[in-house]
Amino acid sequence: MGGSGFALDMIRRFNSNLKLQKEQSDKYSKVKQAYLKAERKHIDFVRRKNLSKSELSALKQKIREDIIKERRKRLVITLVISPFIFFGVGFIIAKIIAGIFDNQF
Repeated sequence: MGGSGFALDMIRRFNSNLKLQKEQSDKYSKVKQAYLKAERKHIDFVRRKNLSKSELSALKQKIREDIIKERRKRLVITLVISPFIFFGVGFIIAKIIAGIFDNQF
């Protein structure tokens, strides 16, 4: 006699799981569409398949050049900013040490 309640409960859980799967699928598709619509620096893979070999090699070379430019830019910024940070930290440490020694004598 208790089997009918169990079966109904199982059917309800099955239907609610289907509903949850549908909601998750909708959320995933929305996120996927937002990602696909976002601006990208390079041509996506699907469009790359339609390129000829010479166009593909030119595209790869351009991407490599862009990566090299970005790395050089980061290196230059790091080399310009790093000395100021080191001198600033050294100055603060020197002030702290000088303050400690002034109070001891």
